[in-house]
Amino acid sequence: MAPLTDGVVTLREWSEGDVPALVAAAHDHELHRLTRFPSPYSERDAHDFIAGRVVPETGFAIVAVQDDRLLGGIGVRDAGEGRAQLATGWRRPNGAGGSPPGLCDCCVVGPWTSWA
Repeated sequence: MAPLTDGVVTLREWSEGDVPALVAAAHDHELHRLTRFPSPYSERDAHDFIAGRVVPETGFAIVAVQDDRLLGGIGVRDAGEGRAQLATGWRRPNGAGGSPPGLCDCCVVGPWTSWA
């Protein structure tokens, strides 16, 4: 699938190049408090996640358009009866080396509207 973008963020497939940023994000106290990242979170955990061995959904990385910096993750689950459920897994907060200033969840979900 081609990456989806709105000019601010891009939703793309996870890659092995995301491992260091994913491990760093998993050790961010705020993200860890709000998600189900295992603790401790290792590079092996990140590789397993990217390979699809952790969650039964189609997942995508949320990255900044300007520098491909990892901002978070989002997934699509089979909700049954031909329906899909969109799930924002996590998003790095502003000022935490994460989201560009002004990024909101609508920017993250926006690119999906043309795809869904």
